[in-house]
Amino acid sequence: METSRIHPLIKCLIEERKKQHLTRYALSQKTNLSQSLLARTERGETSPTLATLSAYADALNLTLKVEPSDQS
Repeated sequence: METSRIHPLIKCLIEERKKQHLTRYALSQKTNLSQSLLARTERGETSPTLATLSAYADALNLTLKVEPSDQS
């Protein structure tokens, strides 16, 4: 997996999925998202929608949060 093209948010979701010992199959069952969509998202091959990211995070008991950046 070439991690340089994977967004930090996706990296965080992958790490949490693995920490919870969930396979992509198990996550697909919890989210009603296809395994192929999850795999393409995790490989950085697609730009997930907010609904996809929200379902992914909800299944992992995470909250998506938008905050202002420190950059001016």
